[in-house]
Amino acid sequence: MARYYELSAPPEGLARDLGPGGDRVAALLHGVSAHVPPDGAHLPPDGAPRRGSEGLPKTLAGAPVRPAPDVPAALLDRVAPDWLAELERRRHDARRRLHLTGRADRLELAEHVAMLVATPRLRPADPEDADALAMSGAILWLVGTLVAAALADDRADALAELITCGWWPVGPVDGAFLTAPLDLPRRPRGGPPERSRHA
Repeated sequence: MARYYELSAPPEGLARDLGPGGDRVAALLHGVSAHVPPDGAHLPPDGAPRRGSEGLPKTLAGAPVRPAPDVPAALLDRVAPDWLAELERRRHDARRRLHLTGRADRLELAEHVAMLVATPRLRPADPEDADALAMSGAILWLVGTLVAAALADDRADALAELITCGWWPVGPVDGAFLTAPLDLPRRPRGGPPERSRHA
């Protein structure tokens, strides 16, 4: 099976090579590459959102969905632990099923391509920005989780669909499900970051 060393988008034929669920993995990674600027390309300093919130679902995980203009590390620390634990269980279960059904090589390929595509795209514009580093790490973890789930589950996934549309599903915080622009870690910060009302 092909190995890649540098990618800016999912390679042609990835969905076919991955088999069942490969189309969902490819769509997820195309979402990351389409909505996050590559290294060297920057968004306007004002960080103005490039998409409206009209397409967001009304609720997720039983909570109303609210867009957040910024997600500092302090806010990430308040994401509901039980939701994060459920995602971790889902990732573990998906990986176990793929190993049991002889698809470990497909999982390895999917995760390999996901990290090649997503890591440079989500690298913070300012490598000294601790909040952006925390955001980048959280999104990468979520992408890895959703890649495994997409290969193992034959179902639509609201979280993956948000990413394909350029939104980062941050998670439940204080009774609301927060989402933020997927490109947030790449946004240059000329001054103090705009704080969400949930921060």
